[in-house]
Amino acid sequence: MDREKGVQSIIMNHKIVWGLIVVFGLILGGIVTYFALTVPKSFDEDVVFYCGGIANIACPNGQECKLSGSYPDATGRCIQE
Repeated sequence: MDREKGVQSIIMNHKIVWGLIVVFGLILGGIVTYFALTVPKSFDEDVVFYCGGIANIACPNGQECKLSGSYPDATGRCIQE
């Protein structure tokens, strides 16, 4: 009887731990998404944005990507159109 309670307690503890991991993961994902979506839309001349690459990162509005090569997954810099 005591062993069954011990096993149930361990299972419950694992469920709680995994639940907390999921909750913290969702919170962290929300924070990262918030900051990724709230990047300032305006930019200074001194700020250099990189584009292209394996993630195919786009440039901000009003700029175009000048790639550093003609090979797949080439990266580049964003320049004024």
